[in-house]
Amino acid sequence: MLSRSTSGIITLLCAVILAAALPTPVFALSCAQPPSFADAVSSAEIIVEVLPKKLVVTEETAFVWDTYVTQVYKGEVTLGSMLSVREQTWPSTMYTTSLYHENEPKLLFLRSDNSGAALHGLCDFHSRSLKERPLTAEEQNILAATRPAFVPSFPDAQNHPNRDAIAYVQEHGIVRGYDDGTFHPDDPMNRAEFTKIITLAFFPQEIIDQCASNYFFDVPSDAWYKSYVCRARDGWLLTGYPDGRFRPDAHISFVEAAKILANAFKLVQRETHCNGRLCPDNDTYDHPWYEKYVKALESKNAIPSSISRFNQTISRADMAEMIHRLHANIQTSSTTSYQFMWANKLCMDKTRIAGGTCE
Repeated sequence: MLSRSTSGIITLLCAVILAAALPTPVFALSCAQPPSFADAVSSAEIIVEVLPKKLVVTEETAFVWDTYVTQVYKGEVTLGSMLSVREQTWPSTMYTTSLYHENEPKLLFLRSDNSGAALHGLCDFHSRSLKERPLTAEEQNILAATRPAFVPSFPDAQNHPNRDAIAYVQEHGIVRGYDDGTFHPDDPMNRAEFTKIITLAFFPQEIIDQCASNYFFDVPSDAWYKSYVCRARDGWLLTGYPDGRFRPDAHISFVEAAKILANAFKLVQRETHCNGRLCPDNDTYDHPWYEKYVKALESKNAIPSSISRFNQTISRADMAEMIHRLHANIQTSSTTSYQFMWANKLCMDKTRIAGGTCE
């Protein structure tokens, strides 16, 4: 008969042997060499950019997310819609966490399934964080060739040079056009119109309608644009003029639009400690107040070639083009540089002071 200590040692050894014989959880999956980006695009059924909004279900081998579609490159998916995506895992969700994060932009290569969701497999190189790995210029060109062409429903914009941008802001509900169904792409914009459109790009209508404060004495209490100006001011998008006016009917210049866009898309550090308002911008001749905003847009290739002067009044088509490039993160289009516009300014100043013409 074995002693109690000997029996315990044998029991422990048996447990160790048994544990070694059992399969251990596999935390990594060996996949084939990934295809080239062009091959992946060619073979995918659905290619979209999304913002994950909510993890709705955790299954044994998948996380199911509700995502907001910000760009469609391939497949029958509606731009601006909510898409349910099943993120498959290996070997189960017990041994991993989701690779998605709320509001972190993702490029997804998907296929549809019978449940009404879109999914990706374990080895189809399905998911890419655009925050960690932004698209290269070459990849953007490949995707641009795949993306379906959007044609605006506005009859006066269907042959316009900026028709893709106009279609984009229309598809996203950022612009609605006029009551007669037209867009008037080449019409100049006033400050109230521009503020409404930018605000709609970032806030739901019900949130805009709840804003009741009036920060500018030249904005009537019953003005159609009052809630948009209010929400833009509360959202740190604009400041108005130093004299307390907003000047809603004045045509908006490019540099004014650049400031609102740079703030809206968080391209610059916003100083907001000045009594709860955006702090005034430093302004000198060599470094005017708008320099950082224009350069921020230039860094995103977001200044269309139709813009050549700082004080140029922007058109509705210019507005659509700038929003399209920033909202869809399109950085392959040509852009006007700060240096080019600064040279134009120096030339105009010289002409105004000394007369003559610019060389």
